[in-house]
Amino acid sequence: VIAEKLGNVRATNMVMIGAYAGKTKIVSLDGLVASFKEVFGSAKQELVVLNEKAIREGWGIGNG
Repeated sequence: VIAEKLGNVRATNMVMIGAYAGKTKIVSLDGLVASFKEVFGSAKQELVVLNEKAIREGWGIGNG
């Protein structure tokens, strides 16, 4: 549902990664977002924006 609201159901995995990281604190939110940006960089900017939103949404669920 969250990924659908963000406009792409394929972002579901990023929501789950964010939720897991938010719950376990295995990595910081900033660290997770930064590593994703480093891997995908400017080559896939539209995916970076979408997936950062998905990570943050998931983090909110896991951290809540």
